[in-house]
Amino acid sequence: MTLGDRRTTKELLTLHELEPELRDIYVEGPADSCLIKWFLDQVGKYRTNVYDISTVEIPAEIVQSYGLENNDRDRVIALALELEASFGQESVQVTCIADSDFDLLLNNRRDCHLLLFTDYTCIEMYLFNEKCIEKFFSLCLRIFPSPANYVLNQFSNILQEIFLIRLANKLLELSLTRLTFERCCKLNKGQIFFDCDDYLTRYLNMNNALSRKEEFIRLVDSCRLKLSSDPRCQIHGHDFIKLLVWYLAKHRVDSKLANSKFVERSLFGCIDIKQLTNEKLFQTLLARV
Repeated sequence: MTLGDRRTTKELLTLHELEPELRDIYVEGPADSCLIKWFLDQVGKYRTNVYDISTVEIPAEIVQSYGLENNDRDRVIALALELEASFGQESVQVTCIADSDFDLLLNNRRDCHLLLFTDYTCIEMYLFNEKCIEKFFSLCLRIFPSPANYVLNQFSNILQEIFLIRLANKLLELSLTRLTFERCCKLNKGQIFFDCDDYLTRYLNMNNALSRKEEFIRLVDSCRLKLSSDPRCQIHGHDFIKLLVWYLAKHRVDSKLANSKFVERSLFGCIDIKQLTNEKLFQTLLARV
């Protein structure tokens, strides 16, 4: 979509003033949009429109005026804040949904009545459960590398460490370039081993920040004390998909199947509607539309 095809916030305001019965939802990207739309269709909310944030023109200066970064997540948040200022707190015409990301750990979520957040760090974490993984192994891959709960337990330990490293980078405002973590993973007799110290050394060295290693470790250890008992609150969705693809490749799954696009889309196809209806985000969303 080109810039000229996007709606401005002014156009959105005008549209909803003329058609107050409209119920529109704005999300971060195509995956979020597809899942939310599918969910609403399944529960009979056919007239609700779902758009990703790329369909709206939000100038960077407006996003930054709220102390936000000019990325998809923060543009969703900025849109919600802009519309609430005009529609008021009681409006249900527009609902914006953003990933919780680090906010669950840092407890600094934005307060806006038009804005909902994922129950976990991101939309992909609704896929991080035993039933979804079992269905994926059984129907999409037709193999059983290991029991789903065993895989998820192993993944949790590794992915939470990666999340803490991401968080430390953010808190220290280092803007370090990401390093693929799978190279520091090994599979031995069905068990995954992750050399976190080696990964951190490589990561910092690549970014000419090895001198900050002790400081980095102290911050990671400090943040670890704040971790929730639910790993979905401190795992990055893309890291989950990457680790699962690596895991499948190590089990010699066909390369046509062991790739990020296939795995992610297949997992979304394995999600259970009953599971979603029990989640707070989706319950609140239904109450609004």
